Amino acid sequence: MILRFSLRLVAAALSLFLPSGLAYGQDIRLLECLSNGVCTIQTGGQRPLGVFQTYFNNVYPLILGSAAGIALLWALVGGIEIMVAGENASKRTEGVNRLMHALTGLVMLLFAAVIMNFINPTFYR
Repeated sequence: MILRFSLRLVAAALSLFLPSGLAYGQDIRLLECLSNGVCTIQTGGQRPLGVFQTYFNNVYPLILGSAAGIALLWALVGGIEIMVAGENASKRTEGVNRLMHALTGLVMLLFAAVIMNFINPTFYR
């Protein structure tokens, strides 16, 4: 009974990665073109996770750029809070905390890039 349930659970989980209604070898047309002008994902008979890898390789610069932009925006807001706080210690502490969290996010993005480059030197090309 438990084995049958676990097999059904594994089959359901694997079905999440299988494209519905697509034959292998068909190209996938995106609803919206990516920022680098890619409008279709060339499957070339790849398995579904290979298609995801192709899509991720086209999207990750947008994700990293957005994350870095948000972190810089929060650092700017934290700096403005520190300048505007005047003698109010609680507002100054909030600004310092916001600035430190933003800088921590930027450092985490940098370390993620270094680790990914260490694992696969061709990742950022």
